[in-house]
Amino acid sequence: MDRTGIGNSLGRNLTSPRKRISIVQSLKKSNSAISVSGRSNQSVQIICKTSSHVVESFGSSLPVLVTEALTFVDKNTAVSVNISIDGWAWLVCGRRLLVWQCKTTIHDSKQRRTFKSQCRELLLPQSDLAHKAECIAVWLPQGHQVPSCMAVSPEGIVRFWVSVAHEGSSVETSAELAGQEVDCLTYIPGHGCILATTTCTVALLQPQFVSGKNSVNCQVLRTSQGWLGGIGRRMTSLIFGAIPQSPVTETKLVKVTCTTLGDRGSRVLILAGSSLQYWSFLHNEQEKMEFDEDIGYIISQAFQRKIWKSSVCNPQNMETWLIDMQPCNEGIVFLMAAHCADASPLIEFALGLIQLSGATLANTFKWFIPVKIDSISYHNDAESTLVSYRFILCGWEAIIYNQYEVLVVNCISEHEQDKIDLVRGGEDSILGGALCSGTPVLFTKNFGLVSVMPSDFMLQDFNMSYTDNVSANVDYTHRPSSAAQNFTSLISNEEIQNMYYSSDSVTQLRAAFLFSLRQNEAQCEEILLHLFPLQDEPIMDIDATLDTLILKVAKDLIDDYPANDPRWSNHRDLSMTINAVTSMQIPNQLEGKQKAIDLFITFLKEHDLWNRFCAVTYRGIIMSTPHVLGEYAEKIVAALTIYNLQNKYPDIVDTTIEQTLSSESYVSDELTARDIFYREVSAIHQFLPTLVNNASEVTQSERPIQQVANYIMQVNAVLLAILHEVVKYRQHNAERFVPTRCSNGITEYLPWTAAIGKHGLRNCLTTMYNLTLKHGITGTNDSTVRNELYEQLVSYIDLILDGRKCHLESVKGTEKFEVLLKQYETDRMNLIQPLIKEEQYDSAAMLAEKYCDFASLIQICELTNNKSQLDGYMKKFAAQDFVGFLFSWYVKDGRQGQLVEKCRRGGTVELSEKLAEHPTLSWVQSALTDDLRFAANTLYSLAIQESELVTRKKSMLSLAKLAFLASDDLKEKDRDHVKRIDNELALIAYQEELPTQVLTSYGYDVEKLRVFTPTELITVLLSITRTVFVLCNV
Repeated sequence: MDRTGIGNSLGRNLTSPRKRISIVQSLKKSNSAISVSGRSNQSVQIICKTSSHVVESFGSSLPVLVTEALTFVDKNTAVSVNISIDGWAWLVCGRRLLVWQCKTTIHDSKQRRTFKSQCRELLLPQSDLAHKAECIAVWLPQGHQVPSCMAVSPEGIVRFWVSVAHEGSSVETSAELAGQEVDCLTYIPGHGCILATTTCTVALLQPQFVSGKNSVNCQVLRTSQGWLGGIGRRMTSLIFGAIPQSPVTETKLVKVTCTTLGDRGSRVLILAGSSLQYWSFLHNEQEKMEFDEDIGYIISQAFQRKIWKSSVCNPQNMETWLIDMQPCNEGIVFLMAAHCADASPLIEFALGLIQLSGATLANTFKWFIPVKIDSISYHNDAESTLVSYRFILCGWEAIIYNQYEVLVVNCISEHEQDKIDLVRGGEDSILGGALCSGTPVLFTKNFGLVSVMPSDFMLQDFNMSYTDNVSANVDYTHRPSSAAQNFTSLISNEEIQNMYYSSDSVTQLRAAFLFSLRQNEAQCEEILLHLFPLQDEPIMDIDATLDTLILKVAKDLIDDYPANDPRWSNHRDLSMTINAVTSMQIPNQLEGKQKAIDLFITFLKEHDLWNRFCAVTYRGIIMSTPHVLGEYAEKIVAALTIYNLQNKYPDIVDTTIEQTLSSESYVSDELTARDIFYREVSAIHQFLPTLVNNASEVTQSERPIQQVANYIMQVNAVLLAILHEVVKYRQHNAERFVPTRCSNGITEYLPWTAAIGKHGLRNCLTTMYNLTLKHGITGTNDSTVRNELYEQLVSYIDLILDGRKCHLESVKGTEKFEVLLKQYETDRMNLIQPLIKEEQYDSAAMLAEKYCDFASLIQICELTNNKSQLDGYMKKFAAQDFVGFLFSWYVKDGRQGQLVEKCRRGGTVELSEKLAEHPTLSWVQSALTDDLRFAANTLYSLAIQESELVTRKKSMLSLAKLAFLASDDLKEKDRDHVKRIDNELALIAYQEELPTQVLTSYGYDVEKLRVFTPTELITVLLSITRTVFVLCNV
C-alpha cells in the first residue's frame, strides 16, 4: 500500500507513519470541554482486552431512564443510539427519545454536573414505521448550556425543540416527501439540518425565530437533474420530490457527513450508490454544490488490482458496494465490498482513502487495505447484510462494527487487524457508535457506552505538583558529545530492543537513531537498510517514505515529553517519546530538544540519508525536506526566546500563553499553562497570532491613545525579539539545511515567518505594521516613543520583504515567478511609501537599496534634491539597469524636459545612450548641443513616419526645415531634404484648405485630423468638385 503521503502539514493523519495519539493532540480535536484523557473522570471499568486494545466504560454512568428503557423494552421494539462529537447521547425506543450528557468534565461546576447528569425525555412524532437515532440531531447552540434537538419521523414529520429542557415546547412541520422514507438527519452548524431519504431526496431544515415564534423552514437542494446510478455516469443533484426509478437503476443513500471548515463554515459529503456530492455551507452564504462525481470505477479498479488479478476478474462479472464513509484531514475514507464471480464466491471487504484537496477529488486511492471480515458468501440478499456494517475513524485506526461484531483495522498496516469479542449473550447487541471528543465510542445493551482504545493509551490519575521559575539564555552552540550522553541516559537497552523488533516504521527509525548514538552501528545499519533500501539512482519522489518518516521522528523530538517530571508521568504518549528531555526546568527542556534535533541531523548526514532527501507537501507548497527540518529547529529557538521574554513582559507573555491554549488543551491540575505550552514546540507559532490579536483589540478599546501607542510598542518588542532570534539562527545555520540536488527545480522555500495562513506569520507582520503606523506613530507625541516605533516599522518591512524575497528566489524560472514578482513589487512599494510620506528618508532609502525599489530611490532623491546620490545609484545598480528604469520613470512621470536637461548638463553616458534610443526626445538633446543637422534628420524621419495627427507632422517638418537652414555648411543632400519637406508641407497646406463642413460630412475628426495620403487627398478634392458641378447644373 502507498504510505508516502505526508499530508496535512505533517500533522497526525491516516497517511502518516503509525503513532499513538498524544493526550494534548487528542484533546485539541474536540470542540467541547473534556477531561484529561478525552474520557470521563469517573471510575473506569475494563470490559475486555486484547493484545492491542482495551474496551472500557466511557463517561458517566447511564441515567436511570435509559437503564429502565433498555431493561423493559419489548423485543419487537426497535432501539438505537447515537452520540455527538461534543458529548451528548440520545436513545430512541419506540416514540421515546432520551437525551443526556454522556460525560462530565472537571471544568464543570457542581451545578452544571448535576444538570448534565439529568436525562430529558421527548416524545417523537406519530409514525407507522420505526423511529431511529440517525434521524435525530442534538446540538448545543453557541452561548447556550442546554442543547436543541430536531427529530424527523420516517414519513417526514419534523419536530423541533429549541431546548430539550422544555420537552412540552416544540414546533412541528412536514417535509412533504411524497411517500419517501427518511434515512438520516445531519446537523450543519449555522445552517440547520440536512434531511436525506433512502431514495436520495435531500432538503435543508432551518430553525427560525420570527415574530416571537419558532418555526422550521424546509428548503430543497436541487439542480437540473437527479441522481443517476451506474459506472461512468456523473451525478448532479438530489432533487426534492418523487423520482421515477426502476428497480435496476434505483440509487440508495449510503451516508451523509458534515465537517467544519474552521471559521468559514462546513463541508457536507453525500454518498449515494457510487456517487459522491460535495456541498459547501459557508457562513452568511448560500449553500453550494462543489462537485458531483461517480467513484464506482475507482473502486472497481482498486479491487481488481489489490484483491484479484486483473486477468482473473472480468469487470462485467464484478459487483461493488460502498458501505460507509468518514472524512479525515486528507480526504475521505471509504468502507467497501466487492464480489467477483470469476474469482471467489466470497465477498471481499476493504478500506481506502481518496484524497480531497479543497474541492478537488483525486481519481485514485491514496491507500487501499483489504479487511478480513468473517466469510460472507454472495447471495441475492447480500446487500442487507453489508449495509449493517459501519466504522468509526480515529487517528490511524478504523473500528468496523455491526450489531454483533467489532474489528479494529490499522489504516497504515494491512497486517494489523484486531477482532474484539464485545457482544456477549443472545440479548446483547451494539446499538450505535460514534467519535466523541476524539474517542471512539460504542453503545451496547449490556454495558452502555464503552470506548475502544489502543492498550498503550490507558491513563491513571495522580497527584503531584511542581512549579519552576527559571530563566535561561539561548545557546545555539552544537555540542554533539555531551548532547548524546544526555539524550540516551534514560533509554534502557531493553527498550531499544523492543523498538528494534517493532513492526512500526517510525519506531524502527527511532531505534536506529538510538543505536547510532550508542555506537551500535550494525543494528542501526540493518534497520536503515530495511526501511530505506539503496537505489541505483536518486529518486525525485515528493512525499516519499524516507522524507515523511524522517520528519515524523523530528517532529516527535521537538514535541517530546519531560521524562523526569512526575506531573507528566501518566500523560505521556509513550509511542512518540525517546526520553530526550531529562530536565524538569522548562528552559533546560527546550535546550534538550535543541540538542536532540542537532544530533538527529548529524545522524542523518553521517548515514547518508540527507543526500537522499527530496521534498514534501508542506503548508500547501512543495518544500525541500531540509528546509522543513530547519523550521523545526527554528521553532525551538522561538520557544526559548518567548520563555526569556516572560520576565521582561510578564503580563503580555503570560496572558498570551493562556489565550493560545484552548480549554481542550487541559491535561492536569498539576501542570501549568507554561508546562503545556512549551511542551508542544511544533505549535509554538500559534502564540504570535494571539499576541497580534490582543494588540488589535487594544487599538479598538477606549484606552487613551498614548497608552495604546505604548502597548503596541511593547507587543512589537516581543514579536520582533522572537523573530530576530529565529532569523539569526536561520542565517547562522543556513549551510546545515541546504537542500539536496534532488529537490532542485521542484521545490519552493517560503519560511514560516513569511508564509500566509494559520501556519505562517505574514498576516501577523502585516497587521502589526498597519497598527504601528495607524495607532502607534499617530497616537503619541513623545519623540522617543515615535522614533522607537519608526525603527520597529522598519524591522517589520525588512522581515516581510526578506521572506518574500526568499520565496521569489526559490521559484525563479517557474510559471509562478512573474506573478509573484509583480505582487512583491507592489507590496514593496506600498510598505516603503509611508516612510517616505513621513519623511523618514534614511530608513526608506536603506530598505529601498536593500530590496532594489528603484522607484522609491528616485523619488527620495527628487524630494531631497540629491543629484549626487542619484548618480551614485546609477553606478551602484548598473548591473540591474538602474539607468533604464530612471529613464522610464522620468518619461512616465511626464518629466521629459528634466531628463533632457540632466543629459545636457553632464549626465552619465548610459543615460545619454538611453536618450539616443528614443528619437522623440533625442532631437531636443541634439538641438541643445548645437548638433542641428542630427536634430533636423531625426525630426524629418519622425515626420515621415507620422500618420496620426496632421498638425504634429506639420510642426515636425517645420522644425526640421528650420534646423537644416540653421545648420552650418548646408550640403546638397540637406538641400534635397529641404525640398522634400517643402513638398510635404504643400500637401499639408492642401489638406488644411479643405472645408471643415466637407470633412465633417465624411466623418473625419476635424479637431484631431489625421494625415491624408496623396491618394486620399485627391479623392476628397474630386468629390468636392463633383458636388460643385452638380450644384451648378441644378
